[in-house]
Amino acid sequence: MRLWLTGMTAIGMVAQMAQAAAPETASIVVHADQPGPQVNRQVFGQFAEHLGHGIYGGIWVGPKSPIPNIHGYRRDVVDALKDIAVPFVRWPGGCFADTYRWRGAIGPQAKRSVLVNSNWGGVTEDNSFGTNEYFGFLDLIGAESYVSANVGSVPAAEVSEWVEYMTSPTGSSLAKERAANGLLLYLNHAFQAHTALGEFSVAAGVARRFEEVFATLPANLSAIKENKEMRIQLRYNAGLALEKTGQAAEALGQLEAAAALVDAEASALGPGRHVPLRSEVCSALGNLLVSQRELDRASAWHARAVENEELAEGSGPRKWGVYHAAASCAAMRGDFLRAVEWDTRAIDMMQQQANPRVHFNRGLCLQKLNQWGESVADFTRVVALDPANVKGFVLRAKALLRQERWADVVADCDAALKLAPQDAQSREFKEFALQRLG
Repeated sequence: MRLWLTGMTAIGMVAQMAQAAAPETASIVVHADQPGPQVNRQVFGQFAEHLGHGIYGGIWVGPKSPIPNIHGYRRDVVDALKDIAVPFVRWPGGCFADTYRWRGAIGPQAKRSVLVNSNWGGVTEDNSFGTNEYFGFLDLIGAESYVSANVGSVPAAEVSEWVEYMTSPTGSSLAKERAANGLLLYLNHAFQAHTALGEFSVAAGVARRFEEVFATLPANLSAIKENKEMRIQLRYNAGLALEKTGQAAEALGQLEAAAALVDAEASALGPGRHVPLRSEVCSALGNLLVSQRELDRASAWHARAVENEELAEGSGPRKWGVYHAAASCAAMRGDFLRAVEWDTRAIDMMQQQANPRVHFNRGLCLQKLNQWGESVADFTRVVALDPANVKGFVLRAKALLRQERWADVVADCDAALKLAPQDAQSREFKEFALQRLG
């Protein structure tokens, strides 16, 4: 947050300087009569970690606290989160979840483990907010659960037992223990396969560890054991993580396993149906194969991703990134017409979320097709979105050369040389344009 504020301050200073030098006017048109895009409610999910006062003092103060509370939960926080209709709360965190031991935070408060929170400041963690308190909090605010499981530093059986404790119907020893601790509800959807997959250095073994977890789950938890979407997401996330850690062969194996699960789901749904996660998995496979320079195989996967996104029309938001990834692959294969088509689709879908990379790729492909005027428009968008993009100025100058707009060529070359004084292509284009200007 501090960096963001500093950046905004710097932008404000630059804006004031520019305004003092050359006053300009700007206008904004708000179409209040037109509906905006529908945003998936899961985007507004919340994240609760044992960090600072995120849990203790923020959510949980204990029933004896002078702060107004509902059985230990801060009343003002509960009311505020109910008002905004939080869809889900992820817990117990990210880094904190990497070392979390669930058993130390159930049962009578006086008997819970007291530890040092080595992830966040070495403060005392008394485990007074554990699994039961988490679900009690969700009941109060009307949110769904999103449990972040530790699959990195504990045996798979420990995670399996936690899942059983949270979700098993009555009858098993863990279900009885849960009931004895006051958590009576059968929590069928309490657990989601998640760990700190964004932390690529620790993610390489995630898929294998979760397979161990699945293998150790009791048979009566078939809803979790057979959760296809969870398994697809797991393989997909693991593949991305393995790729980030340079383990391309293992990444390919995980992504291909995810693709096989997706294909099975597609067969079950029947032809002509959009399949959730299929676009992401196929696109990730295509990107990985592009990095391995296997362009023909990559192209086939990207085409499948685009085909699935075409089926999404009317059933959910289409993903411009899928089209742009396919366009980039097509450009590398020399299929510039297809690349322009797919990047155009991506740009149409982005609406106000313009991305200079997409316009750059399309502009470059348009030059390959000798469509210089259209290329100028794309690179104009590039430098407007990214004023420090040297190549954007150079490639627009190249297109302007073809249109014999010599003064504009000089201006773009000057802009590029101001950013990169040693750029040889800018010097060459500028010299040629100056000769033509006489």
